[in-house]
Amino acid sequence: MEAKINYSIVGFLVLILIVAFIFSSVWLTVGFDKKSYDVYAVYMREAATGLSEDAPVKYNGVKVGFVKSIKLNRDNPQQVQILLSVEHGTPITTSTTATLISQGITGTTYVGLAAKSPDLTPLLKKKGQPFPVIPTTASLFNQLDNALKGVSENINSVTLEVKRVFDKENAENIKDILMNLDKFSKTLGESSLETQTLIKNAALASKSFPSITNNLNSGLATIAQHTVPEMNLLLQRLNRIAINLEKASSEVKQNPSVLVRGATPRKPGPGE
Repeated sequence: MEAKINYSIVGFLVLILIVAFIFSSVWLTVGFDKKSYDVYAVYMREAATGLSEDAPVKYNGVKVGFVKSIKLNRDNPQQVQILLSVEHGTPITTSTTATLISQGITGTTYVGLAAKSPDLTPLLKKKGQPFPVIPTTASLFNQLDNALKGVSENINSVTLEVKRVFDKENAENIKDILMNLDKFSKTLGESSLETQTLIKNAALASKSFPSITNNLNSGLATIAQHTVPEMNLLLQRLNRIAINLEKASSEVKQNPSVLVRGATPRKPGPGE
């Protein structure tokens, strides 16, 4: 009887251990934190190199889901269709954008989400869309690739312009310009002595300007001293002559016979 009881206890304990092992395995692999996910679509116009299914989806660096599927867009083979499983309640808004982010050159690639504004208007699917579509922005490598292409095109255009400038005809013109500059510099060197002499004479002339100015001022003062008084006397005489002429003209108008008989003697006054 005791042996049967011991076997029963041992069997019960073994059963408990098996159940605990199964429970632990399920908990470690699946987990019991059941989360609901919303599916969003992303259409990339670049190669999804390094991205794989079950790759993480991060919102501002915080993991909020995973990549559900990756395939070509049947309606547009230039695009890659990526379906994202995002935790329900994640603020996917109308300003949310998706981009491919690589963790280093040889690291894994994940989908990064970010909001361009604090607006919380939720992103909804439009008519005819199976899932809401999150707009995309170019990845860093894609931006670098485009920038390098632009630089390469600019270098090519500059090279063509340089070739055009230094063609045979323009090269001859540039050669003539350089020769003329050389001749001008030689001529300038030969005439440097004459130029220096001219500069010295100009300096001496500028030094003589003050004395010339003083002499001119003194001459003007002398002329003014002797001429102005005489001019005043002349003006006074001319003024008296003008007054006499005006009187004579008035008398002729009143009595024209004055021109023949002369002026009538003035009547004597009382007592004269």
